[in-house]
Amino acid sequence: MIARDAEGNLCVYQLKGGKGRLDITAVNEVQAQLFTAAATAVMHPSLAEPRRPDRVYLVTNQTATGPALGQIRALSEGSRQDGLASLQLIERAELVSRFVDAEGRFFPSSPTALNTFLSLFLADGRGELPRRDFFGMLEEVLPLSGKRPSAADAGRAISAAALTTAFALRRWADLENHAEIAMGWICYATQVLRLAERDQLDRSRWYRSYRLALEEARRHARHLLDEASGADDLVVPDLAEPIVHSARVVKVCGVVSALTVSERIEFGVHRADRGTAGQLVLRELDYLRVAGEVQAPDYFLAILAVGEAGEYRVATSMLLSWVNGVASANQIDSDSPLPSPYHSVEDIIHDQLPPKGTVLADEDFAGGAYTVHIGVRWAARRLWRQALNSIWGNVSRIEHRSSEPNEPSGYLAPTDSQGRLISWFYPRPKSWSELCAEAEGVC
Repeated sequence: MIARDAEGNLCVYQLKGGKGRLDITAVNEVQAQLFTAAATAVMHPSLAEPRRPDRVYLVTNQTATGPALGQIRALSEGSRQDGLASLQLIERAELVSRFVDAEGRFFPSSPTALNTFLSLFLADGRGELPRRDFFGMLEEVLPLSGKRPSAADAGRAISAAALTTAFALRRWADLENHAEIAMGWICYATQVLRLAERDQLDRSRWYRSYRLALEEARRHARHLLDEASGADDLVVPDLAEPIVHSARVVKVCGVVSALTVSERIEFGVHRADRGTAGQLVLRELDYLRVAGEVQAPDYFLAILAVGEAGEYRVATSMLLSWVNGVASANQIDSDSPLPSPYHSVEDIIHDQLPPKGTVLADEDFAGGAYTVHIGVRWAARRLWRQALNSIWGNVSRIEHRSSEPNEPSGYLAPTDSQGRLISWFYPRPKSWSELCAEAEGVC
């Protein structure tokens, strides 16, 4: 392992695990590796040019015997005389001490957050990542609640949260559940941005960790795209439940489409394989059925991917199908309105399984929607006047709702107790020029 210490020294760590005590025989066995570590130049993108390390450490979970300590001192003195880095030992007692000291800074310390971390670490890994719990854990580690940290402490917390995220996603990684791993790293990246925006952190404190998380999310989205596009279909264990299959299709199409859109934004040019995600969406279009408004981001990303693939007519049809489909399903007298975005896909699926209607029994979603106005503004910016006119009856008969955060960082928060809910009805008729001006005024 390579790292920089608090003084900026370039350090190389040779790890050795074992039982009992570290004796002189064990030191002699690792001697060649230690010499190689001291004599070999370190090559890494963060270094201006390759160079030898300043310090070399032998790290063990054992306790060294007297002869072993003497041998390590002799090796260190020999390295120093040859102009190489000196050798230092970190053994069991020091490791325990360092872990106890770092536990509160690198892992959740409150009972609730620690319990969440352990439940994630030991999770099945085949289902959805419990985002609310995951966000709650990140809010403590970063920290995003309570007293604001200093800039230096915020930077350390960002690194700590990255380590916590990697461990928390372990079971999903073991099962190669690429969609949920990507989602986990996106959750982490959004909370890093939230902390940086709220505290106005210098870019050097957060940007590298954010970039690493974004690339990790892209890497797993790429694996998912390769896996899904290489298969004949998106197989689920039980095709007797169409709602389960359609939910899977929407999720997969959303994640791979996010990859296409993010690369388009990042690099500003089309990739040679830009149509791959769009072609996957087109292949699964017959199964792209939504169960609730919470799926709006995945669906809208899929529309963008289809457009990137050059199928603009299909993209237009998909957008209008969302607007009219949700608006018509959520009319005031509807018997089967789509649930609001505040309910997960898992809740919606459970509500539709026997005994049906028990999970969301206390709520009535008829009469309003949270995502129709997004599609209306999208269509208005593209001057699809006739298409909107044909479905305006349904659009104008429901209440439109939008949650507005108290401050910009609130857009990245899982909840915002200081935000406000805005609601309105579109008039009938509605001025086209006013509608276009409203759409252009929304970022």
